[in-house]
Amino acid sequence: MYVPARLWQRPLTHCLRAGACAVFYQLCACADAPELSALELNDAEDFRYTNQGGNGSAVIDNVDDAAELQTTRESLSLLGVSDADQMQVFTVLAGILHMGNVEIAAKSRRYE
Repeated sequence: MYVPARLWQRPLTHCLRAGACAVFYQLCACADAPELSALELNDAEDFRYTNQGGNGSAVIDNVDDAAELQTTRESLSLLGVSDADQMQVFTVLAGILHMGNVEIAAKSRRYE
């Protein structure tokens, strides 16, 4: 599958918090749920992609991300997405969060 570079190079912080990226915050809010423990998630503040909001916090007043994840899961189920497939999607999303914390340093390639 071809994904234009302009899409995958754009940080998640450019997403509207209430829109496409909300699921990242929802997963972090439920990091201690037994079914999500294998994803090794933490608070949203621990991930580069979710901690760069303008207000200094990954938490938005009056938004219950844990409850929102339940709503997301119910919606996916209504669309026919099985629990197993949902977990596969959540695993990929968790991987994106973890990879965002990887720092890559340039290394000189001098040959003697």
